[in-house]
Parts: sequence; structure tokens; C-alpha cells
Amino acid sequence: MRNLVATFPSPMPSQKAEKRILVAIWVYFGLLIFEGALRKWVLPQLSAPLLVVRDPVVLYMYWQAWQAGVFPRNRWITIIFGLSIAFTLGGLLVPLLTSEGLGGGIPISRSLLIIAYGIRTNFLHLPLIFLMARVLSFQDVIKIGRWILIAGIPIALLMILQFGLPSNHILNVGAGGEEAVQIQAALGRIRPPGPFTFISGPIGYMPLMTAFLLYGLLTPGSFSPMLLISSSLGLGAATVVSISRSLLGSVLIVFFIGLLTTYFNRPQLVKQISKIIVILSIVSFAIILFDTLLSGEESFLDQGLATFQARVTTAGRSEGGFEGFVARFLSGFDPFARIDGSLPLFGFGVGLGTNTGAALVTGQRTFLLGAEGEWDRIVVESGPILGLSFILLRVSLAVWLGMLSFSQIKMGNILSWLLFTTCAINLSIGQFGPPTSLGFAIFSSGLCLSACQGWLKMQYKNSPNT
Repeated sequence: MRNLVATFPSPMPSQKAEKRILVAIWVYFGLLIFEGALRKWVLPQLSAPLLVVRDPVVLYMYWQAWQAGVFPRNRWITIIFGLSIAFTLGGLLVPLLTSEGLGGGIPISRSLLIIAYGIRTNFLHLPLIFLMARVLSFQDVIKIGRWILIAGIPIALLMILQFGLPSNHILNVGAGGEEAVQIQAALGRIRPPGPFTFISGPIGYMPLMTAFLLYGLLTPGSFSPMLLISSSLGLGAATVVSISRSLLGSVLIVFFIGLLTTYFNRPQLVKQISKIIVILSIVSFAIILFDTLLSGEESFLDQGLATFQARVTTAGRSEGGFEGFVARFLSGFDPFARIDGSLPLFGFGVGLGTNTGAALVTGQRTFLLGAEGEWDRIVVESGPILGLSFILLRVSLAVWLGMLSFSQIKMGNILSWLLFTTCAINLSIGQFGPPTSLGFAIFSSGLCLSACQGWLKMQYKNSPNT
């Protein structure tokens, strides 16, 4: 057991610094959920500055850790720091090496602002993964999971309301209080974002909810039965009305991969898995029955399923059927797709591929470089050498987290693996440009590593040989 704990040899921070960082992690979590509400309803006039509302919290945590002498120091942090410097230098060279300059001859002051935002997007939040693991205990992760399940219930109810309301209703406004800016799905419906700015929020939130729900069902006593039933109902309803294939796919990935790996690596939980199937069947029947009794023929469930089916049909036609959908999905995993003779060595400018960077140039939030995929954005922004290096860092970090969490399943820790299924795709290929997507990629990865480290420390503390 001592060898396992040696995987994380760094000391814990002082008690005062630990408490401050722990409080800041909860603030980060709260802002991740309510940032959209602030930008849409509370302070719409400050929508642009609120894009980076979590950044001061992150910097505060880093400062506290640095002051206490416990800022994470490992090979990952070294690579992140080194690449951030290289990206900064590369971004500064772009205006000097191209005839038109960054963004087509824009002022150097604005170029520096775009570069700073690009570095912030790629690197600022990554060390938080390791700082969370330094501070959070296994029980802290469980507490966060409990609140994820609790908050998921009103989020689901809000999504149901938004689904049934017109796109110009106050509950369906976008950032800055703009009307009719939510993504249209089908049959005149929008993709309800809940309290988040856009549907990317529920896409990041619901898989986390699924992971903790599964953990609660597989580990009796971790959460109350009433909370598990209520959150199951909320998760099912939110998935139906989301009209999002990405959300549905993410939830199914967590559910099936989590159950299958648990089944093959923890056979003693087979009876518990059977109970889960029975419980979820009952929950599904309850959703249908409640929906029918409450709404009659015009039930939100029927409307949601009909809209979802229409969305899938329309998207299938535009993509060329299932084969086209698979080809489109896999194309996002090709880092060499945009590397050709027209791509400068250091790209067109770090930060220019984000919506915010484009807004600083054109005044509109758009894909200025034509790179909607994350790996496309990275390579086009920073060139083949730096871009591929950053992609390799993210993929390697995801693989390392996967190996670490998978190795603990047979030892009794299934939570870290369930959490890994929520962060693997987001960490390796998910978009870092949208602040909400970045927040969930980092926070879920931090929870995964915290569950790994916290469980090892708990086992070491309870070991009779210590």
C-alpha cells in the first residue's frame, strides 16, 4: 500500500491554505453551473467579462498553493508550463513572419490580447486538475457528487420548461439577454440549456450526474435512495428534452462502459448491477406514467421523443446517414487534416480560432479560421509542431488518467473509472474555447484524479500496517 501512495508523493498544503483552496474549488463549481444564469438573466450587460469569471478563482487557488509551497510539481506541470511559453513565443512571432500579421493586420495591442486569451484557453486551467487532487479527499469528491445529483433535479425541471416555451421567452434567452439565439433542433424547438448559456452546459453536466448516479446505485449507502430515484427521473427527462445527440451519447458512454467494466472487473457486483437494471426499468415506467397523467396526450415526453426523432432524421439526411455521421465524428480525430503548404509554421495566431478571438477581430463570435473541431483549431492556430505537441499532451494526459483509474477498479475504487468516462473525450478532443466546455473538461478530470488519490490515501490511512 505504501508503494501505491508513493504515486502521489507531494505533501498536503497547510491547513489554512487547504481550507481556502477547498472553498475556492466549491466556488469554481458553483460558477460553472450558474455562470450562464449570470450572463443571461442576472447581469446580461456584463456577459462578455463574465466569460472569464472563473479565471480569478483559478489564479487565487494557484496563488494560495504557491504561497504555501505546495503548487503541484510533476512532469505534467513542467510540460504544460513549457508549452505555454512556446505557444506565447510562437504567437508573438506570427505577426513578424506573415505579411498581413495576426488577424489580417490588426493593431499589435489587440494581437497581444488575442494571444493572451489563447494561452489562457489552452493552459491556464490545466494545472487545476492536479491541484484539486492535492486538496480534495475521497469524501470531498462524494460531497461534490451529492450536490451534482441534487442540482441536477431543478436543472432538469428548468430544461423541461424551456423545451415547452417559445425561443424568444425570457427563460430561453442567450448570453447578454439576446432572444432567439439558442440552437434550433427540430419542429420549432430549441435545445434547452437549463441555467447554462447553451446546450454545451448540459452536455458536460449530465454525464457527471450519470457517473455519480451509477456509483450510488453500485455502492449502497453512498447516497440516499430518494436522491437516487429523483436524480434518475431528472436525468432521464433532461436527456429526452435535450434533443442533443451529444448529450445522449455521452450519457450512454458513461452508463454502458461503467457497467461493463464493473461487470468484468468486479463480478461480486453482478447482483447490484441486476438491481440497477430493475430500478431503471421502474424509473422509466414511472416517467412515462407520470408524464401521461400530468400532460395527457400532449405530454412533454411524447413531444421530446418526436422532436428527437425529427432531429436525428434531419441530421442523418444532411450527413449522409449513419456512415456520414461516423465519418464526421472520426474526422475530428485527424490532427493532420489541416496541415498543408498553406499553413504557416506557427499557425495563424494562438487564440484566433476561438469565438472570443474572432470577436476581437471581426466583432462577431464565429469560426474565423474555419476550424470548428478542437484539433483543427489547435493546429491552425499554432502550426503543426506546437499544435501536435499540445494535442499529444492532452491525449497522453487522458490515457494516463484512464490507466490510473482503471487499475483501481479491482482494488475496490470504481468511482474514479466512472468519472474518467465523463472526462476522457472532453480532455483529449473536447473544445476548450467555450468556457463552459473547458470548465467541465477540467473539473471532471480533477474529480477523477482526486478520486484516485483520495481513495489511495484513505486505504493507506485505514491500513493496519501503517
